Amino acid sequence: MDVKQNHEMLLLANTIHFTFSAGAFVTVTPETWMASEVCSPYSRLYFVLSGEGHLEYEQQNVILKPGRLYLIPAGLTFSFGCHAPMEKIYFHVNLFRPDGYDVFFGCHHILETPVDLHEMISLRDLFIHEHDFSSAVAVKQMVFRHLADFLLLVAPGSQPLCQYSPPVRDTLDYIQQNLSLQITVCFLAQRLFLAESTLAKLFKKEVGKTIGAYIDDLIFFRALQMMVGTGETIGKISDALGFCDQFYFSRRFKQRFGLTPQQYRKRQKATFGM
Repeated sequence: MDVKQNHEMLLLANTIHFTFSAGAFVTVTPETWMASEVCSPYSRLYFVLSGEGHLEYEQQNVILKPGRLYLIPAGLTFSFGCHAPMEKIYFHVNLFRPDGYDVFFGCHHILETPVDLHEMISLRDLFIHEHDFSSAVAVKQMVFRHLADFLLLVAPGSQPLCQYSPPVRDTLDYIQQNLSLQITVCFLAQRLFLAESTLAKLFKKEVGKTIGAYIDDLIFFRALQMMVGTGETIGKISDALGFCDQFYFSRRFKQRFGLTPQQYRKRQKATFGM
């Protein structure tokens, strides 16, 4: 018996974290579907069934056409609108790498691909009319397959499996599960009975950034998610993420994103169902 195993692939597959924030089948009109300078902590998927719309970003214009699927990457600032009614299925999704980053965050292009209209109609009907477990699996599988295809466009060719050493893997897991600005390199090193300098050098080598920069990235990405996906006050979000007070949090937030938390939340709430 010839058995070929790939334990690394199975381990990596088990770390894949894919979530939906929202989704709907909608008919939009020029009066209801228009916004500028939108930037979300999730990627937006638009399955266009009929009509026509447009997306604008970085001096580029993308025309939304029936029979095509569009992905607006998490973190990309864009504007949208339409000149006539348009039918679409939309999903807000995050696909996370083992290090906790969204795989499409930092992608500077809107991606698109043709999709058979019959598949879109099937997806629409499953999403609208079915409420059982198998239908939910089918919807997730259909969306996940297209995300995998888009991922090949972003990172074409064979990509090596990301293998972290046990101390770095443990550190990544701990930070993601206990995310707080109060986590220190000293504390993380003590947990593993390592010198601070040893853990810091190992982490920088394998992850590509310092532990402090990594924590900051995840802290503010989580803040974006909480402000859009929850009704928590800015003060409670600040406390949950380990800031000394909400004024310091707001100052750091504006330095990073150019908007206050209140301004960001107001802008995103206005476009959450779009």
